[in-house]
This record gives sequence, C-alpha cells and structure tokens, in this order.
Amino acid sequence: MKTLVDYIKESQEKEEVASSKSFKFNFAGCEGTEDFLKSVQEIATNNDLAVTVEDEKVSFTVNKDDIEKYSKLLEVLQDFIHLRGKDQKRASDEQYAQKLHKLESKLVELSSYLEDVENEEPGEDGDNKDKDDKKDNKEEE
Repeated sequence: MKTLVDYIKESQEKEEVASSKSFKFNFAGCEGTEDFLKSVQEIATNNDLAVTVEDEKVSFTVNKDDIEKYSKLLEVLQDFIHLRGKDQKRASDEQYAQKLHKLESKLVELSSYLEDVENEEPGEDGDNKDKDDKKDNKEEE
C-alpha cells in the first residue's frame, strides 16, 4: 500500500514526452480541401517534412528533434480547421459538426505534444550533472 508521500512524489515527477508521435487528419467532407491539401503538400516539400497526403487524409510523424519544422504546418492546419469551424453548415449538420470536433481534438493533441516537447526540461543526465557539479564544489572547499 502506498503512503501519502509516495503519491506526492509520483505526482511531482514529470512524465517523459515520447520521442515521436504520429498524427492523421481526415478532411473528407470538408469544403475547400483541394486547395488546402495542395498548400499542405507544398509546405511539406519546402520544409522537407515526411507528410503523406492521400485522398483527403493528411498523416505525418513529428519527432522531438525537428519540431521546429512543423510550425508552419501547424499554423496552416489551425487556420483551415478554425475557418471550417465557422461554417454555417456546422450549425445545421450534426455529422459535419462531429467531424470538425474530431479535427479540432486532433489539432489540440498536436499542439499539446509540440508544447510538451518545447517545455520539456533536460533529461535526468542534465539534472545529475548539476548535482555532480555541486558535489565537486563541496569537495574542493
């Protein structure tokens, strides 16, 4: 049985962010996807991103090491999804509203992942190095 101290320690430990994460957006049924998908393809080509655009689906994997490359893609995805969210069709068509809600959820998931990677502190090695430096300083005194 865990003690209260154990629970507190676990809650204060930061979870490690995955080194990569895959995302898939399905824009089937959304209006204006043709031009949007062309711009996604263009951004992927210009920024050397491994983005697959097939039918009306966009899929890609974000790696921790190259998240900066995905900022433009994230911006375009946000703009398109928010624009579609303001459509009149969303208010009158329940299926369309649910589809947009799924896209918005995926977008939030992508934004959260990118934010977690950016805010992630250096790994245990960096923390231990600081502790080792402090120990060395004490020994020198």
